[in-house]
Amino acid sequence: MLDTLRPDVWNPRFQPQRCDADVFDVHGNAPQTISHDQPPRQRFLTGPAGGLHGPCFAPAVANNPVTLWKVNPINIHDNREASVMRRPDLPPKLVQSFLTVLQMQSYTQAAHALNLTQPAVTQHISRLEEIVGVRLIERSRGVVLPTAEAQALMPELERFEQSAKLLFDKARAVAEGGRNSLQIATPTSLVAHLLVPAITELRRSGTGVFPVFREVDDHRVYDMVRAGEVDFALTSMTGSDTALSCTFLLSDRPCVVCLQDHPLASTGSVSIEDILPFELIRPPADTSANRTIGIFEKTLQAEFTYAAEASRLMTMETMARAGLGVLILPALSAQLSAHTDLVFRPIDTEKGWRSCQLIRQKHLRPSPVAKQVMEGVQSKVRALEMAMPDLLARHAPPGSQDRT
Repeated sequence: MLDTLRPDVWNPRFQPQRCDADVFDVHGNAPQTISHDQPPRQRFLTGPAGGLHGPCFAPAVANNPVTLWKVNPINIHDNREASVMRRPDLPPKLVQSFLTVLQMQSYTQAAHALNLTQPAVTQHISRLEEIVGVRLIERSRGVVLPTAEAQALMPELERFEQSAKLLFDKARAVAEGGRNSLQIATPTSLVAHLLVPAITELRRSGTGVFPVFREVDDHRVYDMVRAGEVDFALTSMTGSDTALSCTFLLSDRPCVVCLQDHPLASTGSVSIEDILPFELIRPPADTSANRTIGIFEKTLQAEFTYAAEASRLMTMETMARAGLGVLILPALSAQLSAHTDLVFRPIDTEKGWRSCQLIRQKHLRPSPVAKQVMEGVQSKVRALEMAMPDLLARHAPPGSQDRT
């Protein structure tokens, strides 16, 4: 709050008009006369203050109603010119609208998914662009694409949105008593195909459960389980940590994802050699998709060419949809990505399959609801294998990814 008795604060242009004067009014003028029976002056400014060029000032009260200021022999530095940036507020709904538009590839569909109007979603994105100071979305051949600046900000925006969601999820869990709240780390594809069906079935049976999904890259999962940040995790990473219990769930076949009019989109499976002439979109390091590509390059003794690289599956899908390149993904991820002009085809190989595990801390007994969810996941694995026998296996096939 500004001090109304400090003209050097609320009036940045305050300057004494006479350097040899003893007393000044609030405008910097030196009055000719003052009362000699005024109360004692109180010195209250003893440190640096912005806006003063030279001496400090302390208030003096005269008989007239004008507040006067006396020069004190305290030299200070002028720091008013130093820019102080006030961090603007960033409502989570703005980030949520932006990410949903990219995911749905439509402002109208995003508005429907968020239960908003289309002008409201447009306004959210415009406001977000205003806050971050860069343009975030552009259109190319009818496809909604993130700009280069948005690509650079995407990991932070996704973490921001996820953190906000996690905060509210935890708050709701606390409000409900937290007894059946579960923290689960997992890739997005395993949420859709295993966790959500298992939890839905559990709720229908009358068991209340409040899941909090932590959708993270594989390389972070083991650290999160060790640290007790989650109750259990699903991951394609394997290891030999004696403190962790690891249960094999399934392996899914590598697939190629491309536009429906792409040469690779013909019916049936494709070979690794068929994919080699086409440019890929490189997936993030330390992911199962990236490890699969490495295995293929080693098998072919040749390297793929890359049109682009992205750190998030949603961005990779957007690039593939724009025709910038094709994707190599495990089957469950490929099936999720194959919508809105994208299709997937299995790759005819026994190499590069993704192996998925369920991991938890070995020395901690899982809660009853966590145990039920884990059992439900394994039940869904059996159902998936029956539904997609050409894409999934409940064993690690020869040549699958090496342990890391």
